[in-house]
Amino acid sequence: MIKKMKKAIFYLKILWKSGPLSMLLNVLQYVLFGISGSLLLFFSGQLVNDLTTKSTEKINIITYVLLISIFSYASIFFQRFSQNVREKHIFSVQQHLDKMICKRIIEIPHDVQDTKSFQDDFSEIKQTNSKLYLFVTYFVQLISIFVQLVSPIILIINLSLPAMICYFMAAICFIYLVYRMQFLYWSEYLSNTTLRRKTNYFLGLFTNTSVLGIFKAFRNGEFFIDKTQKIVNETNQVANKLVFGENRKYYILQLLMLFIPISIMLLALYAYKQEHILVGDVIMYIGVGKQIHSAIVSMGLTIQKIQKTSLSLNKLYSFIQEPYCNSMQDRKVTNEENAWGIDIKNLTFTYPNSKSPALNKLSFNIGVGKKVAIVGENGAGKTTLA
Repeated sequence: MIKKMKKAIFYLKILWKSGPLSMLLNVLQYVLFGISGSLLLFFSGQLVNDLTTKSTEKINIITYVLLISIFSYASIFFQRFSQNVREKHIFSVQQHLDKMICKRIIEIPHDVQDTKSFQDDFSEIKQTNSKLYLFVTYFVQLISIFVQLVSPIILIINLSLPAMICYFMAAICFIYLVYRMQFLYWSEYLSNTTLRRKTNYFLGLFTNTSVLGIFKAFRNGEFFIDKTQKIVNETNQVANKLVFGENRKYYILQLLMLFIPISIMLLALYAYKQEHILVGDVIMYIGVGKQIHSAIVSMGLTIQKIQKTSLSLNKLYSFIQEPYCNSMQDRKVTNEENAWGIDIKNLTFTYPNSKSPALNKLSFNIGVGKKVAIVGENGAGKTTLA
């Protein structure tokens, strides 16, 4: 928890140092964009109320029409303007991160930079730096969606306060379930790495000219073609099962969340029948229910996207904030008198929803300064162990 807070503070500092004014403007645009939808519904309802009552005045109708027009076009303007501000802001953020990365590289010895492990890490870090655009985009979208969720709830509190409390609890449950479903999906996906590795291996055979020459010489190409087709079909079946299962659960959740706009509509119709509200208020509440439902669904998906992007940003955070370690630096540590080896005892690990463990009661010891190669068939647990 403390480490996550440190990472959050680290990225907030980057965003602030690289452009506080543009960041504030960006957030402001999304807040206004979120409020505009609720205000548009409110003024539309008031306009219908004035048109359906005998005390209608032309000045009131003109005022409401102007307000509706202003907020309709203002929401479009806010969306376009915030996108331009965000793009300029992200460019300055990436420039700031590039300076931090360069400063960090200077501190790393040249012999470490010459290693392949460092080159692989640095290539991934540069790719991650470009993903910060997505992270900030999802973050400001989350702010907008949150305002879109809160502002209509404020409009509808007078309709039924207990119902609002129920809607709020339902929104929290839905967001948590979407997050949990995504976590289980990736766990199941990782538990089927064996088939994917076999698929990549056999597909790689047919793109290697030297291997194709061996196929031709020994006349065993048809055997490998049949085996490859079988593995590819099996991999596709597993992948489709995971994807369809995930989508089916998500669609069921969406259908369950439809009780919010439906119940709001029924409450509004009941209040209208009791002559507590006017017909314009009924129209407003129906639109508010739809806006609340859309905001809850969008918030769940946005949090899911933020989670994925933040996982890829961990590499960048570790490179800038933590001491860089690879095989060259590990050898320096082994020269210390009090250095420790690696001792594993009865290590067992099973992926969620997997029938057999990837590692089963594994025990071994790697002495200080020793080099150990881990070999085994596909799915033996080499990557899981690492």
